[in-house]
Amino acid sequence: MVEGPAVAANVEIARDYTRRVFKGELLGMAPTGRTVRSDAVDVNRFKDGKISEEWAAGDLTAIPTGWARTRHRGSPSDDPKT
Repeated sequence: MVEGPAVAANVEIARDYTRRVFKGELLGMAPTGRTVRSDAVDVNRFKDGKISEEWAAGDLTAIPTGWARTRHRGSPSDDPKT
């Protein structure tokens, strides 16, 4: 989901996030079946109406942190809105 893109001249900046269900083993961790959210920021530069450069920065540390948090009831990850 993309939240509030900002556009200035030939650059667009957007904050986005994904939610995924942790269904399979990853990085040695057993699946929890819980939903994990990860956030990112994308920057696109346009030239002649097309993307000419693209940068992305994601919070990959949130994914294993989210897995760890889901093991405790009442954590933010138990809320389907987060």
